[in-house]
Amino acid sequence: DTMDQTRITTPCETVVITGGENSTAPEGVFNASIPVGKNDAVEFLVDSFESFLTERNGDPFLSMIWFHNNHIPYIALNKTRQDCADGKTCPKGDYSSAQLDYYGAEVELDEQIGRIRKLLKTQGYADNTMIWFTSDNGPEGNCDNGICDAAHYLTWPGSAKGLRGRKRDTWEGGHRVAGIIEWPEMIKKNRVVPNTPVNTVDFLPTVMDILNVERPEDQKDWAMDGTSIMPLIRGEEFPDRGMGWWWHGRVGLGWRYGKWKLVNDSKSCLKEACEPALYDLDADLQETTDLSLKYPVIFEQMKANLTEWVQSLYHSTKVESKCPTAPN
Repeated sequence: DTMDQTRITTPCETVVITGGENSTAPEGVFNASIPVGKNDAVEFLVDSFESFLTERNGDPFLSMIWFHNNHIPYIALNKTRQDCADGKTCPKGDYSSAQLDYYGAEVELDEQIGRIRKLLKTQGYADNTMIWFTSDNGPEGNCDNGICDAAHYLTWPGSAKGLRGRKRDTWEGGHRVAGIIEWPEMIKKNRVVPNTPVNTVDFLPTVMDILNVERPEDQKDWAMDGTSIMPLIRGEEFPDRGMGWWWHGRVGLGWRYGKWKLVNDSKSCLKEACEPALYDLDADLQETTDLSLKYPVIFEQMKANLTEWVQSLYHSTKVESKCPTAPN
């Protein structure tokens, strides 16, 4: 078995949490800090959240819960695999072993999300608690140039709904994921807001907006990549804005503004597909047609905006977000 150590840095404090993979654990992963004899990919996290919420005793709180499911290795419990195979939780069909694990793990995740919502109700938080539900990026298992054949899904389940690319790709299938926000006090009826991108960098400015707080004086000039989406939540007009993507090691950069999308390299690209390309997402959500030659002015402007954004990231790394003294 292997074990890794993740260093989690709070504003000026570092905590070491151990974790790794263990084939004897219920789902192939384990928490080495607090050994548990249950589904530690999802259930353990909600148990911890329940303890945290109870201790709040009605006070306001902020909680970010990052489930393991359905990240690799996704290994479902035997019961949930069998329930899927028997057609109890999945449409009846002939599933591969990888699919049974993937869909079973998804069912287990769904059950724990239900537990969280029930806990909020029983402890009196549900009506005025804002819940964001989303995923980090697209499904695992890349395909050449971001285009997969049917056989691929037997080994690597998870759908990008026909979009090009998968996890780590700059194409839409690599990072466009479902986003659901629930807040009964503010959102009175269900509605769908299509083609309006929201990013995890919007968490901070949105929470600051809700709480009506500003940055400390010594952080006033720091860059803020995100923006408050409160107008979107209230059903008001939400203007277009620039949004960037940057995969590790600068393999895969992207920039979007409105319907226009610049893709500069991608995890699964081959040869000419790795060259910068411009797409119109309103007309071509699958990103099949490069329009860089047809719209050269827009293409160059998008590249300039991407370059400016990347430079701002370097600036933040070197100048901003530093503790007064280094942690021990």
